[in-house]
Amino acid sequence: MDNEAHFLEAYFNISTMTGYGILLVVTFISVIALIEVPLKMFYAIASLNFVVVALLSWGILKEEISKGMIFGIMLIITGVVVFNL
Repeated sequence: MDNEAHFLEAYFNISTMTGYGILLVVTFISVIALIEVPLKMFYAIASLNFVVVALLSWGILKEEISKGMIFGIMLIITGVVVFNL
């Protein structure tokens, strides 16, 4: 029983529940955005989430950004620009 309680703590603590709530809100906002924003533009903006997460993790959490991540970010930004030409 102790292992089961420990297992459930990982899914039902305040940090995880906050993450679930944020995911629910983002999903709801995305559905609303799909009503107003053209699908082509929506996916271009959605792909920039990877760039934003990397930059926020670097700026706020002081995580290291590797050369591979920088290359990936440049590829994403280039793809978004080319896709929208």
